[in-house]
Amino acid sequence: RGCPFKCYFCSSTNFFGHRFRPMSSSCVIEMVRILVKSYGIKELQIVDDTFTTDFRRVIEICKELKQFNLRITLPNGIRADSPKNRMQRAEMFHSLREAGCVQIAIAVEHGDQDFLNNVINKKLNLDEANATCDFAHRAGLLVHCNFIMGFPFETSELRNRTIEYANKLQADSFSVSLATPLPGTRMWDIAEENNLFLDGFNESRVIFSQASIKPHDIEVEELEQLVKKLNHDLNANAVKRNPDSKKKYNLFKEKDSSSDRKYLH
Repeated sequence: RGCPFKCYFCSSTNFFGHRFRPMSSSCVIEMVRILVKSYGIKELQIVDDTFTTDFRRVIEICKELKQFNLRITLPNGIRADSPKNRMQRAEMFHSLREAGCVQIAIAVEHGDQDFLNNVINKKLNLDEANATCDFAHRAGLLVHCNFIMGFPFETSELRNRTIEYANKLQADSFSVSLATPLPGTRMWDIAEENNLFLDGFNESRVIFSQASIKPHDIEVEELEQLVKKLNHDLNANAVKRNPDSKKKYNLFKEKDSSSDRKYLH
């Protein structure tokens, strides 16, 4: 628990604080052992968004996970610059792949460096996202990438920066969500102070494909259509670059995946 970062749209630190407090590697492995033995799981999804904060712990866990022969993914969006040392990051990705990991997700959020650092407060060098895609692919991992559009006072120029950057990023699939303020965050305060919430907004019924706040210089319907089209185009181009990225959708046996923003209809 705990995240050392201060992204202005995220509420996790309101619950868990900023100090990173990891469960021991042995405890994690014991929990997985119980899941395999008692429930016969075949796939493990690690949804801890600070999982890679301590890369040595990741490697320790990966060494023990091999014995279970699981399909492993990290769907929640790890930082693209964690760990900071690129050699350690490459080593970590190789350990994940050897453990059975097939895909990681990285949370980039925006394509404008100044907006990313000084407005969203993500403090992420976009060059590191490019490097992470490269290192992950070398290790044999697919990369999913998350972006957000429709932030308070985000201009057309800023949106285009995200579109341009996302189109250049060599990820294997994408999710573009609409900005949604959460209670207790700085983004919520900005939306509240400037009367940006749309009529009928309910923080208990959040849908990330629908606008929650008034866009700055575009109509709500236009913004939603822009994001819908961007999701389709990014994923269509990703499949052209790497046809293997579409194989994961074959796992949707007898299930409807049509509402998935990454799914190509």
